[in-house]
Amino acid sequence: MSPSFYGQDSLSTKPDTVLLLQSWTNPKKTGKIRNDFVITVTLNLPDSIGKAVPQTYDGLLLYNYPDKIVMTVNEEKLIQKNINGSKTVIQKSYSFVDSLKKISDGEIRTINKNNIKYISHFTEKRISNVGGAIAVLSVLTALVVAPLVSIDYKTGNFRENIYYPTLAGCGTGFAVGLTLNISCRKNKSYTISQYSPEPDGYYYYHIK
Repeated sequence: MSPSFYGQDSLSTKPDTVLLLQSWTNPKKTGKIRNDFVITVTLNLPDSIGKAVPQTYDGLLLYNYPDKIVMTVNEEKLIQKNINGSKTVIQKSYSFVDSLKKISDGEIRTINKNNIKYISHFTEKRISNVGGAIAVLSVLTALVVAPLVSIDYKTGNFRENIYYPTLAGCGTGFAVGLTLNISCRKNKSYTISQYSPEPDGYYYYHIK
């Protein structure tokens, strides 16, 4: 079956809206692609000279069928192989679709599962944003608040016994906030294989 990249096929089977990925060697090792965060789908690039063919799609999953997925696209990368062997990269951006109710505002692609090489996504827990806010607030406190509260406005003296403890507290707050911000943000990438690869398939997944 040749891949269908553009437009929508006749999709008669009732689809899922979640994509489940399972490790070939460890069935308990799974991944779940939901339709509420942005994914990047990397394709097996066809060897086509003179024609721009899709390499990656960035967007939201819409539907998961037995042999294909349908997704909205806010950005896509196409590769054109030239006769002299060089390659031309073409980047296209569309209106970002942030709601399944607004898919008419963006592009839709139907992708044959056999042509998927990687699926990756970025996840960020809410506490990551809290950590970022703590880090920023700590920096502002160290730069602005700490010097102000350390001045004795009656005498004009600078009170080091207040400044340095305040600065130390800001440093601790920055370290904690930055740690939360980084540790709660993850990039996950799944290498897709239709058949169990050899010799080690631990890092390879199939689409359920």
